[in-house]
Amino acid sequence: MNSAAFPHVTVMLHVIMAAGRIQVMSDFLEQIRQLSIPEQLLLVEKIWEGLPKGAAIIQDWHRDEGQRRLSELERDPAGTLSPDDMWKRVDDLVNE
Repeated sequence: MNSAAFPHVTVMLHVIMAAGRIQVMSDFLEQIRQLSIPEQLLLVEKIWEGLPKGAAIIQDWHRDEGQRRLSELERDPAGTLSPDDMWKRVDDLVNE
């Protein structure tokens, strides 16, 4: 997404960065909600890109749950779905 197409999103980002920390304010959140979906996605993308490299994005409990699920899968692989069955379930949910 091209940030030049949404200059007010760039201004918002500069305001956030200039503050040194994000202060959650209801009027600021309301401004974000009034952005179009592409503008909101651009804002999320810019925030994501601004995270320090190597930042611990995954919390310990996420890692622990992933490890638990992997161990469970290794113990009983019969409890899994084939890719075709998985996509059929996704399609069924989307088409409800």
